[in-house]
Amino acid sequence: MRMGFDPDDGDVEAAVREIDAPILFIAGGEDRRMPPALAERLWKAARSPLKELLLVPGARHGEAFSTDRETYLNSVYRFLAKLRYTPVSSAKVGGGT
Repeated sequence: MRMGFDPDDGDVEAAVREIDAPILFIAGGEDRRMPPALAERLWKAARSPLKELLLVPGARHGEAFSTDRETYLNSVYRFLAKLRYTPVSSAKVGGGT
């Protein structure tokens, strides 16, 4: 849904081929809804010159963050750094000092 399409509505692989923006695929090694082989197939189908795939061993669908928070965050921040994006620290959100 994050990129404007619902995986239950159609061909996700075809939709991924249309995305030319940077894309980070995050998959769980124990995910039955989106098995690692499917995540790899989507990664290969993506035409974006900046694409990465993070596979979190042991994680089920939607549990990559809770399974290995450190690897997840390091991967996301490293990917964002490649885009020259620096996240705002939570201390500064909302006008904190």
